[in-house]
Amino acid sequence: MKPGDVLREKLASALFQLGLGILVLPFLLAGFNAVLWLKTGVWSAHTVETVVLKINPEWYITPRDWKGLHELIVWSKGVPLFLLWFPIGLLISKLGITVSEG
Repeated sequence: MKPGDVLREKLASALFQLGLGILVLPFLLAGFNAVLWLKTGVWSAHTVETVVLKINPEWYITPRDWKGLHELIVWSKGVPLFLLWFPIGLLISKLGITVSEG
């Protein structure tokens, strides 16, 4: 086995494990939102919009750069955040499998 093969296998394993970890995240977030709903009676799932507004409200209101990313966020603003993590985890896991296959 060549040194490059060992590195590729470690990278593939790390990507696959990261993807699996991210796949668990939506269930944790949905569970957290469900517990809050049971306590308050109000479903308050965080959306992409609420997270971006907390991080950088000025950019969200008037973007000067990363305008394509802004368009994606505006397009998906009503989607609950936990639903977006699932495909991200799948993609990263698939990337790990692809790297492993060489």
